[in-house]
Amino acid sequence: MTSLTTAIKHFTSLNRAPGATWTNATKRKAPHKPLLLLAVLDLVHRDVITSPFIDVTGN
Repeated sequence: MTSLTTAIKHFTSLNRAPGATWTNATKRKAPHKPLLLLAVLDLVHRDVITSPFIDVTGN
């Protein structure tokens, strides 16, 4: 498998919290995790994140 195929496979199998709050547009599951991962991947691509570890701080 190519890296793109592997990435797509992993994104489609993410565990997302179900709930009545979410609409049919999100298949009644929370969209936070996929959006967070896409944002982090974008920051890595733009060399904003250069370390394999992301430190969670209050800043």
